[in-house]
Amino acid sequence: MKKTLLLLSSFAFISAYAQQPYQMTPKEAEKHAKAIAKSRENGDIICDYDTIYIGGVANSLIYKVDHGALIPDDFSIRSLSGQELIYVRYGTAPDYTAAHAPNQPPPTIGYYSYVFSDTKKIGETYNGTRPFKTVGRFRLINGNAIDPNAEATFIAENPQRWSVPPPPPTIVVVNNQPPPPAPQPQVVVVNNQPPPPVNNYNQPQAPPPANNYNQAPVATGPGAQAQPPVNNYQQPPVAAGPGQPNYAGPNYMIVSRNEDGEIHIDNNMIYQGDQQIGSIQYNEVNANGTFIKTMVVILPNGTKVAQAYTQPNGDPHAWNIITMKDHAQNMVNSHEGRDKEEVLWFLVRGQYL
Repeated sequence: MKKTLLLLSSFAFISAYAQQPYQMTPKEAEKHAKAIAKSRENGDIICDYDTIYIGGVANSLIYKVDHGALIPDDFSIRSLSGQELIYVRYGTAPDYTAAHAPNQPPPTIGYYSYVFSDTKKIGETYNGTRPFKTVGRFRLINGNAIDPNAEATFIAENPQRWSVPPPPPTIVVVNNQPPPPAPQPQVVVVNNQPPPPVNNYNQPQAPPPANNYNQAPVATGPGAQAQPPVNNYQQPPVAAGPGQPNYAGPNYMIVSRNEDGEIHIDNNMIYQGDQQIGSIQYNEVNANGTFIKTMVVILPNGTKVAQAYTQPNGDPHAWNIITMKDHAQNMVNSHEGRDKEEVLWFLVRGQYL
């Protein structure tokens, strides 16, 4: 019984101690006072004990949202009364302005998204500038609220640019109009005399074309069975609509092979197992600050299967794919280093390649 009472009293002491506000030691209080005095003297922006000071005056509170050792932290910017005004979220994005090898993706940069609680507007900066410095430099907080003019200035100078998904591609369809009909020859009458008639007498006449299309069966004699008609009417192939097979015509012939075999590329030739099933043309373009990747897939007989591309300065692993078989538009998100293989797997599974 005595041991139980002792244990309960120990828990009560620890709980009461944990609920006490943090008390600075005399040494910490002296260091804190010196930091505030220096900020007041130099007009510096500092963060000391979760408080942002501008010129030695407390401006706002900043709380760290810890994501662990491997992921940078988020931050909650609050008024001195404790109301959250801005949430600062960390993210990453490809840096297309950095130099990189043509066949390698660009390096990744870190950035902060400043999400304003009232307006829900977002501004973004590189993660090289600490959030408390940004809050102080733009004077975003005035009293216990966001300064609307400071918010507008901050967003104008730091618009949302990394966390916005790329816009969908725009497909422009050009309808080719048929040429105008050729002018008919005019007959000129001289001296009001009609032109002489054309003498077709005794000229050989070409036999009319034999149209056996949908003719009724003709019996060859008494008691003979009627024979089915011979359809010699050669119609041109008609393209099916989007989503229908054989849109590209009779030359669209997929190579027969084991479709569960591994896909690999050798000298731009596509193999599944030991069977060549097509070829690929892959290209990366980085010019005038714009980066884009493209690929074209072709059957062994030269028929184009599909063309794929990424958005200019967009996600280098988000592929827009237009298939020639049905003129359908698709989207494939690949993994780094697996762009070609995962696009090809999509075409194989969809019976395009």
